[in-house]
Amino acid sequence: MLEWQATSWCEHRLMLLLGTPLKVGQRYMLAISPRMTDLFGRPMHDAFNKSFSVSEAINELIAIEGWKVVPPAVGSHEPLELTFPRPLDWAQLLHDITVGSKIDDPISGRVDIDHGETRWRFTPDKPWQAGAHSIRVAPGLEDICGNTPYGPFDGPFRSAEEIALETAIRLISFAPTPNP
Repeated sequence: MLEWQATSWCEHRLMLLLGTPLKVGQRYMLAISPRMTDLFGRPMHDAFNKSFSVSEAINELIAIEGWKVVPPAVGSHEPLELTFPRPLDWAQLLHDITVGSKIDDPISGRVDIDHGETRWRFTPDKPWQAGAHSIRVAPGLEDICGNTPYGPFDGPFRSAEEIALETAIRLISFAPTPNP
């Protein structure tokens, strides 16, 4: 549910009259015109439309421990696959999850996202090597409600020390499986 705190009597009255802008259970369409410009003032090349429905807000951290990891086979170009229990932010999935080798060097490859942003697949440019590897999850990764691996979007205020801990990258270890 979209929450908004009124900061004045006028805003409070407006919220009471109009209600929240998005209603649970309703379908909406986000439409972006090709005339819209990006951050650098360049026009978009194509129109973009995305339909969505509104559900109840989820106010809990992204539990990385609940992700399903399907490791690839050694010597193959099979994708490493992650499945999430709920959708994560598509654009952040492209950049905020990376894969490292057994000595933690970044591995180059291609990322594919599907199943409504609940599955992430990484196909390496070179065949998988045997041994331990790591999946690196950046602290800024968010789900569709703005929650991160460190806390819910609208969680309690945290101290400077707690916030400093939130800059750490989370690691998930995996090893490619031996070929039969």
